[in-house]
Formats: sequence, structure tokens, C-alpha cells
Amino acid sequence: MCLDASEPPSAVCAERSVRSSDTGAPALNISLEQSMAIQLWVAEGVARAADELSETHAVDSRIQVDETRCCTLGNCGPDGWFSSHDDVTAGVLLSFHGPLSGDVLLCMEPEQALAWSQAGSTSHDLVRTYVDLASGVLNAVVKSAAEELDVATESGVAELVEMSAPGCLIQTHAPSDTVVVCSRLRIRAGRQHLTADLYLLLDPKLMSAMLGALSVSAH
Repeated sequence: MCLDASEPPSAVCAERSVRSSDTGAPALNISLEQSMAIQLWVAEGVARAADELSETHAVDSRIQVDETRCCTLGNCGPDGWFSSHDDVTAGVLLSFHGPLSGDVLLCMEPEQALAWSQAGSTSHDLVRTYVDLASGVLNAVVKSAAEELDVATESGVAELVEMSAPGCLIQTHAPSDTVVVCSRLRIRAGRQHLTADLYLLLDPKLMSAMLGALSVSAH
């Protein structure tokens, strides 16, 4: 367990947990300092999400970032994904547009998605509740990225996509050189202890700008 939404992030933990996926793809040129900054940026986004979701849903959700990996979409390979290539997931996919544009996906095992919905629901529409919870996390991570770049972004409508994580991202038609920031999340909602996987897709030029902004903000 690395970064907790309720606790200050640890630089040592970030140093150990962010890595590039070594699957034969051209290595992403990410320094240790930038890797740590990526981990902290994701943690800030999920911390915001945890606060917002606790205000709008029936149960407090605590979100932890266990690990973050970076790879390109065309070369992630089996080790680049936290989710199995073949397992069907309950995915929520969100596109965002403007100076910061891309796609972001949160996926869970269907049984875990149902458990999160039941814990946080104030209605009988558990599917809608799950999409709302997941999109809250996705939007918060995107907002954190936009703030780092000091640009505006506009999110579309989150959609439920029930297929494997790679299958969900194929739906975006993103080029193979798209950078994927992959994070394993732990969610505690009431007595439920759950796991979710977050995949953020960014154009390589946007990712370079993001890394530059993160390096500046770290000083």
C-alpha cells in the first residue's frame, strides 16, 4: 500500500512504485523525480475524489494508490496491465477535450463494482450509482492534470463498458504511441475493501508537457 487519500504521500513509496513496463517497447524517458511526481499527481486526484464522493454518497470512500506504471498503448503487454487481458470488467470510460484531451478508464471486477455501488447507493439504480462513483474518480484525476498544466478541459459523459481493460481502451481508437498511466487503486467503502484499476491515456506531446509541469512544481 502506498498513498492514502487521508495521509501525506511518501516520496520513498512513490520512488519504489512507479515504473515503466518493460515489454519490448521503446522505454519511456521518465526520470526518478518525474516518476515520483506522477505518483503524487495521481494520489492528489484520488484524494480529491474521495472527499467529493464522501459528500455526495451514502458512505465514506477512502482511496489508496498501490502502484503506478507507465507504458505506451501499443506496447503495454501482459505486465503493463493490472487487469487480465481476458477478464470482463465493469469499466467506466470518460473522454475529455480541450487543451488537455484524452481518455480515462476505471475498471473493476463486476462483483466488486456491485459491492461499491451497494455501499454508496441512495437509490435502487446500482448501475447508475457505480457509473457516478467511477466518474467522480475519473473527473478528479483529470482536473488534477489540468491544474498541473494550467489549462482548461471539458469532460464528456461517462459510459459503462463491459469488456476487458484492453478491450475498453480499444474503443477509444487512440494511436499505439499513446502514453498510458496505469494505477492500481484500493477502495474502502464502509466495510468493503475493493480494488480498481485506473488507465489514463495521453498524447505523447501532452505527456511531455505534463512531465515538465510536474518537474517544475516539484521545485
